[in-house]
Amino acid sequence: MFSTKKDFALIAQNISLTSQEINNENSEPFLVNVYQVRLWKLIHSPEKADLDDLAQEFQCNSQELLHTIVALYDKSLPEIGGEIIYNTICARKVVTILVIHDDPKVTLKSGTVGALVTDEEDCLDTLLENVEEPDSVFHDVFSDRSSSESSEEDEEESDSNDDGNDERDYSIGIGTYLKKVKAGKVNLHKRLISCLSFEKITMFASQFQEEHVLDLLLLACRKKFRGRGIGRHLMKLLMNRDYIGDFDAIITASDQSAIDFYRKFGFTEDAILLSKYKTIGDCWTNTTKMCYLPPYNIINEDPVRCLTMMDDQFQKWQRGMFNSYQNQAALFNRLKNEMIGLYAKINAQEQTIVSLNRERFLLAKENASLKKRLSQSALSENDNNEECEQLDTLQMIQEMKRMSIINEKLLVAQMSLLMDNNCDTQIAVEYCRNKLKDGKKYQIKAEKVTLESATKALYQASLPLLHNGNQKNETLLFYSGHHEHLDIIANAGFTNEDFLYGSFGKGLYFHTNITNLSKEKYLLCKVALGRIELISKPKTKSTITLKRNSDYDSVKILEMDMNEDDDEIVTFDAHLALPLFIITFE
Repeated sequence: MFSTKKDFALIAQNISLTSQEINNENSEPFLVNVYQVRLWKLIHSPEKADLDDLAQEFQCNSQELLHTIVALYDKSLPEIGGEIIYNTICARKVVTILVIHDDPKVTLKSGTVGALVTDEEDCLDTLLENVEEPDSVFHDVFSDRSSSESSEEDEEESDSNDDGNDERDYSIGIGTYLKKVKAGKVNLHKRLISCLSFEKITMFASQFQEEHVLDLLLLACRKKFRGRGIGRHLMKLLMNRDYIGDFDAIITASDQSAIDFYRKFGFTEDAILLSKYKTIGDCWTNTTKMCYLPPYNIINEDPVRCLTMMDDQFQKWQRGMFNSYQNQAALFNRLKNEMIGLYAKINAQEQTIVSLNRERFLLAKENASLKKRLSQSALSENDNNEECEQLDTLQMIQEMKRMSIINEKLLVAQMSLLMDNNCDTQIAVEYCRNKLKDGKKYQIKAEKVTLESATKALYQASLPLLHNGNQKNETLLFYSGHHEHLDIIANAGFTNEDFLYGSFGKGLYFHTNITNLSKEKYLLCKVALGRIELISKPKTKSTITLKRNSDYDSVKILEMDMNEDDDEIVTFDAHLALPLFIITFE
């Protein structure tokens, strides 16, 4: 994973950093050393060699090293709080990088390495109870005053998986440490100028697709050393595969003042990319979650490895896209079949409702007629009355069976014509023949209409405006108005100029059947009725004049005359009707 697996190690020595403020050639170089530490290992299960190296390099123990790092983070990022910082950098897999600067002009006293403090009362909570300003616990550790605004800082939620050590107080010994700092027995705080903490996480974005993500937790730099390229060097080190190993992304949560700093290194706030890593890290108040995806050509020394990585990534993407396409195709196909089934069910129910409503009116009238005939027959002959009643009942049952068969055929033909744009003209002929009382006496011809694409588009655009929403209530109706212009309507579709004045004012008037055959040419149309208002037409009146109810899209006038079997339907939007066939009778 890293270039060294030691818990305390020097990874770069005498690194010369460029200052943005001093650019003359006579200026002294700014040299730093870079160290790597794993605080969890140094505290829980340290190696003796690591502790000896720590004492030799920094003249302090692991406890004092931890308190110094927390002091720097707390001075640069005061809004986080000391307790959260302790838990964050002491998580099991967190690695912290330290930048040490030894000023040749300053002579430091040798520090003393003392034993670890075990007194649980010597902790941060106890210390906070005795100060008026809790955020100023580490005020005297660093000589320079660091503001809360940092150009190279970041904060993020700490790891909560510490293998049962969540309750451990890592701030033990803080009081003793502050006393040693004040007495000059610890000098690490005068050498530490910047630090960065991160964690490498392995995640599975999808099945069999492993990704390594770097969670950048904290980044801070002392105020008086900013502008010397320290943050830039730490970011380049974090992106160095020779040090960090292979990784697929870096995730961080930047405060508002550091967003431009991260953008310089290719970080982005793209919501789609970040959604892939939503389970990593956290976005605190006044912070913006950002991510960095490394380029393939970062491995300049090994182009073959670069091409291999690109090919592997392409293969993963290809498999993922193919699986997504398969799932989408299956979903769309199932939804299509479901919509067709629901569409057929809704239309069948609407036809059944209208048919039953009509049968109710007809049966009520027939019942009244039968009662009248029954009362007349009862006065003459009771026996003949019973025979007549049985005969009339039998005829009624046979007639209802015949009507049921015809209605079933009509429903099948109607569904075929409504749902199949390439439906055969023979189906239209049979549909029209069943709509005539004596259909076998006529020679019927059907000519399919070829509509313009604009007419179809207007029809589809008008459907969402119906009161029923998704229930279009499409049905087949006959149109004979403006008989001399039927060919024009068949080519261009209906317009407001085709409206007629009738029972409900201005609109398109259609018929469900062709009873009288007063004309030889009709248009068989597909009409979206939407929400239908049912009106019964009295026998004594040939026309009715009523005000249209705006809560309905169409009006259906039910014919109550036994000798008539034709209902009139009025629509008020010319775009909700499409001519399908030109029907001629001879």
